[in-house]
Amino acid sequence: MQGIELVEKLVEWAASRKAENIKFYDLRGKTSYTDYVVIVEGSSELHLNAIAENIVDECKENKIHVRGKEGMKSSSWVLLDFVDVIVHILTPTTREFYKLDDLFTKLQDNQKPTDQDEDINA
Repeated sequence: MQGIELVEKLVEWAASRKAENIKFYDLRGKTSYTDYVVIVEGSSELHLNAIAENIVDECKENKIHVRGKEGMKSSSWVLLDFVDVIVHILTPTTREFYKLDDLFTKLQDNQKPTDQDEDINA
């Protein structure tokens, strides 16, 4: 399973653990590292872990390989890498601070990131 079908499953599995403010971005042909980005929020580090662990467990059950996991232990940002899809699970404060939605919206809409966006990601 890959592409939009995988995105739909990942969103479903995140939502089943009460993830909030779920968004995904179609970046096919716009980045060299992935086709889709999913961003969700959890209310606390414990909630982030519950969301991430549920996604990882569902992937194991469905024989979907998780290429990388970062931030699973006490972090305000968890990243799950599926190559074609990257999932960011963040607290609302962390999401607002890094403004990933702004960056991915601009990429999706073929807008050039501003200098401020580039500084954030440097």
